[in-house]
Amino acid sequence: MPFKGSTAAGPGFNYSNPMETFTGTENIESVWRQAGNVRTTYTALSSAKNSVQLSYLAGVDRFQQEGWQYAPNYMQFEPADGFLGTSNQVNASSFQMNQNVNAVWTYSPGNKWFTSFTTSVGGSYENQALNQYSLRGRGLLPTRKIALGAQDLAITQGLTEFRDQSYYVNEQALLLDEKLAVNAGFRADRSSANGDRAKFYAFPKFSGSYRFVKPVFDQIDELKFRGAWGQSGNRPRWADRDVLYADGGLIGGGGSLVSASLLGNTGIKPEVMNELEFGADATFLGGRLNLEFTRYQRQIKDLLLTYPLPPSSGLGSQVINGGQLSVLGTEGVISAVPLRRGNLEWTTRLIYNTNAQFTDNIPVPAFNTANSFGASYGRNRIAPNTRTTMIWGNAPLGVNNAVRDTILFDSNPVHTTTLNNEFSWKRWSLSVLADWRNGGYVANMTNNLWDEGGQSRDFVANGKTRFETFNKGDIRPYIQKGSYVKLREVTINYQASESLAKKIPGASSLRFNLSGRNLAIFSDYWGFDPEFNNFGNSNFNRFIDLAPFPPSRQFFFSVDVGF
Repeated sequence: MPFKGSTAAGPGFNYSNPMETFTGTENIESVWRQAGNVRTTYTALSSAKNSVQLSYLAGVDRFQQEGWQYAPNYMQFEPADGFLGTSNQVNASSFQMNQNVNAVWTYSPGNKWFTSFTTSVGGSYENQALNQYSLRGRGLLPTRKIALGAQDLAITQGLTEFRDQSYYVNEQALLLDEKLAVNAGFRADRSSANGDRAKFYAFPKFSGSYRFVKPVFDQIDELKFRGAWGQSGNRPRWADRDVLYADGGLIGGGGSLVSASLLGNTGIKPEVMNELEFGADATFLGGRLNLEFTRYQRQIKDLLLTYPLPPSSGLGSQVINGGQLSVLGTEGVISAVPLRRGNLEWTTRLIYNTNAQFTDNIPVPAFNTANSFGASYGRNRIAPNTRTTMIWGNAPLGVNNAVRDTILFDSNPVHTTTLNNEFSWKRWSLSVLADWRNGGYVANMTNNLWDEGGQSRDFVANGKTRFETFNKGDIRPYIQKGSYVKLREVTINYQASESLAKKIPGASSLRFNLSGRNLAIFSDYWGFDPEFNNFGNSNFNRFIDLAPFPPSRQFFFSVDVGF
């Protein structure tokens, strides 16, 4: 055995020894990324009243990741299944390319009533492809670290590809000495993810604003009122339009195909979001204080829903369009320069946001969303006239305290607030970003697991009672408030002198950057991180915390050279 003392199998937990796991396992990850773009502009016409400019922009982003994990056959966490020792190779390759071409004509009559008119037309083409595959081998011979030759071999692969095309027309007018701004336009999109790949879907937009300069006092520089309405589309997921087949296993020694559990929809189309917003902006004290207030309403129609089918159909679910989801929210921003003295300047920006989400109607009976561990641990449910963020779970709230699946808490926070402070002194700059989430409940399954094993830090005082309540069919002890304050990022920059930059042949600027991310969290939450979501970047059930790896702190150092 290559371990001695406290790292040998035995200390720690019955199922694993963290010190042995840390020492004995291997995890190697390599990332290569190449990104580039090219931009070309041509001024076709330039005069006192007219200008026409043509431009072309293209970009490429290629990302490759290789990950390898190895666990020797003597690890304490290995189950007694006869497959000791595991090797796992996980690779991903991503390619994205986009091209944009547009033409802009600006007409300036030269009087304060009609300041300028700007007409823009253009189009874009985007291509995205992602290929992911993994190779896992279990039951390895001693010292063998590759999957080849393993007793049990599993191969998985996922492939997605999107091709999107769009055209747009936009008209902007500045009137009344640039105090009144009016904007109108539309965008037409089509995508390979839509049921009808050749059809374009049009999304119009309108907006307007009016500025009052020095309206009341000299301390008020400007007051602006604004309003906007527009539509945008959200394309379906890859393969939502396709009727797919799955591996049906061996029949008579040969392979077979069966219908996949998710039934595609050849008539699928994009979701359509209608957004209406009104707001006001104010600038004070020569631009040192800025206030912004926005009230917005979003209505998403033709929702992309994964609707569960009856078990008798032999299928699991189908993707459909239908129903309406609404979001009503408020956003406020305060930007200020509290200190400006000589070479020293301090800028602060506070962003406050609160919203509520509702399911207005759906074309099918109410249903539970995918990706959850059932009512025993809390889940989202799509039902008319209810908030989509509500946590449904088991609790003795029925007749005679009968356990029933009912609304317990709201996973949506009361508000989220971001505070960013920037300090600059001569060639140095410091940026500090902090996030505050107030409220929003989390299903803490990590706490539940530790209570089950009697290992939670407060098991004697509280954990035993929590778990006994849970065993009686009440999930509420494990639905916990997920408030936190995070020190999200700290960045220090140094802008080198021009003379130092020119020591690099052809260079004109040189900057050094040091940053740290996810540096600290302040929370009463029992688990590691209330922001964690067991099911990843999903639209629903974003509140389930199940034994995550502790969040990592990241530190970056970079040198930027300009030529």
